[in-house]
Amino acid sequence: FNIATTGVTTTDIKLTEVETGKIVKSSMNTVDSNGNLTVVVDSSAYGSAVITVPSNTTRTYKLEGTVGSSSDGDTIQTELLGDSAVAGLATNAGNASNVAATTQGDFVWSPISTTTSAGVNNFDWFNGFRVPGLEFDDLGIITLTDPS
Repeated sequence: FNIATTGVTTTDIKLTEVETGKIVKSSMNTVDSNGNLTVVVDSSAYGSAVITVPSNTTRTYKLEGTVGSSSDGDTIQTELLGDSAVAGLATNAGNASNVAATTQGDFVWSPISTTTSAGVNNFDWFNGFRVPGLEFDDLGIITLTDPS
């Protein structure tokens, strides 16, 4: 995700799977100098560091946080980051951390095509290039503005 704020601060950011109520990751407060927030699955909620979405199903995720005091015109912008090109690895696949470390490693996923489970060390991970909804890089900016 990319999070940009004007005039406000955000804390206690969490990502939740709407259908199950499972918290993917909570208490995220670290946004890098580019405004990027990296989400790594909390294995206590899922039993592993991987979320498996069954074939022919969808999942919805909600990003939320606590907003500090704000005034008229202050804004928060969020955007789910995608990838505009393949990962750039020799085979365009790798383990999860190798794909995430590339310049095109914003959205990391596995089709579970070479194994029966999506272990983070399996050589079956790709970036978000051409993932439906992320075909053209990022999902799109959502802006919230204080109307006071």
